[in-house]
Amino acid sequence: MNKLNRLLKFLINSIFIITIGCKEEIVLTNQNYSSVLVVDGLISNEKGPYTVKLSFTSPLNDYSITPATNCLVTISDNKGNTETLSETMPGYYTTSATGIQGKIGNSYKLTLETSDGNKYESEFQEIKGLVEIDTINAEFTKKEHLDYPFGLPGYQFYVSTKIASNPNNYFLWIIEETYQYTADYKLDAIWDGTNILIEGADTISGYENLYRCWKTQKASNIFTGKTSNLVIPQIKNKPILFVGTNSKKLQERYSLLLKQYTVSFNAYLYWNSLEGILEQENILTTTQPYNLIGNIYNINNPNETVFGYFTVGSMSQKRIYVNTPTDVPFYYDLCYLTYDYAEIFKPLKAPVFLILLENGFWAEVKEPCIDCTSNGGSNEKPDFWVDY
Repeated sequence: MNKLNRLLKFLINSIFIITIGCKEEIVLTNQNYSSVLVVDGLISNEKGPYTVKLSFTSPLNDYSITPATNCLVTISDNKGNTETLSETMPGYYTTSATGIQGKIGNSYKLTLETSDGNKYESEFQEIKGLVEIDTINAEFTKKEHLDYPFGLPGYQFYVSTKIASNPNNYFLWIIEETYQYTADYKLDAIWDGTNILIEGADTISGYENLYRCWKTQKASNIFTGKTSNLVIPQIKNKPILFVGTNSKKLQERYSLLLKQYTVSFNAYLYWNSLEGILEQENILTTTQPYNLIGNIYNINNPNETVFGYFTVGSMSQKRIYVNTPTDVPFYYDLCYLTYDYAEIFKPLKAPVFLILLENGFWAEVKEPCIDCTSNGGSNEKPDFWVDY
């Protein structure tokens, strides 16, 4: 469960000691639990389809996410265009590829009705004028970390915007990361119970192309910025994501796709507040989220608590690739090897997955250890991927 879901559970199950601008222990109470609707949606000038995710919070000690299914969800603009979204998977509602399109200068609102008849909506929000990304830079450095006394090696990424024509601009940065990595070990052979089949010499169907993978995912971090406090409306070298060597992300090659949304002041306030909370290591000792109010409300009961935000903004994007320098230490666990031949070649144990050690002996690894897709990636290279 990610930090955001933990935060939502925490908010609905807690009583806050409100101290603006301070850090203070939060006292949890055993109050009755009530599920709260969570809305996560976005529309921009980027070509659709657009997706709105609806769910309900669950009890503090329950790590499941309850999707809000069978809802009626629509996106409308101020020109009279409306589209009803389709539920493509439980709790996920998506426009069609040829459906409503976000345009700079137009305004958009979200309307939804849950399966129990409750109706919710946002106010119309205008897609602000576009401010483009100027550069993304990456610096290989070490970051202070409690678990790594000598610092955690990794890449620190920075973003700079172009100079805006409007002095007051508010940004939300969302990151999609793709990385090339390998399985822990490369398969050398399989014992089928009778013979040792050598990879490359014998037929080992289904395992030939499972050593190298690519994985694409959204970073869980939130980054915001503004130019309203600057003499020149341009953000320069703002630190955003840090990627360390405590995972396989930097094992071979890493790509960061940065999407920069120019949003309204109210949207900035919401996401900036959430950014401040999520960057804390311990949600229970963090700045009080007294102003975490979204823009979705119950039409018939405006006092009902609703989490989340329907975000509207113009989008600029850039991609960067980095390779990890040689001789950099990595800090992630590798699969366990079995060296005992009596254990490896037990009758009826086949198939057994084998790697050949430098000393000429065989060692056993479990199947996920030679299958890179077991870590959630794909062995098909993405169309956008650029090699070294």
